[in-house]
Amino acid sequence: MMSLYKQVRQEVLVHRERQEQLAQHAEDLAAEVQAERDVRKQLDNELDTLEWHHKDDARRHQRMINKKDAEIHSALDTVSQQKVIVSERDADLAVLQTALKNLEAETRRAGNHTQMTSSRWSLSWTISSATL
Repeated sequence: MMSLYKQVRQEVLVHRERQEQLAQHAEDLAAEVQAERDVRKQLDNELDTLEWHHKDDARRHQRMINKKDAEIHSALDTVSQQKVIVSERDADLAVLQTALKNLEAETRRAGNHTQMTSSRWSLSWTISSATL
């Protein structure tokens, strides 16, 4: 009976030791799972921060593109307006040049060379002033 008692006692000790090993293993696994949760939470926070910065950068770049686009359209409008002004001045210049040529022709026919020189200088000055 004593040997049966020793045998059972030995088995109980082995089972307790095994239970302690399993309990320690369970604690180790729980700690490992918690550590992985902490790492995941940290990575999720970093990802959220990176996404926020990326979206912020994208918004900033879009605003910059929109501003540049508006500046381009403004410049194109200005160029268009200047082209109209240049066309008007070219037309005015052509009218003045035609008037000057007609006046020169009339003056030659009339034989008044002095009047022609004075009128030509006056019209040339008017043309120069108009082109400024």
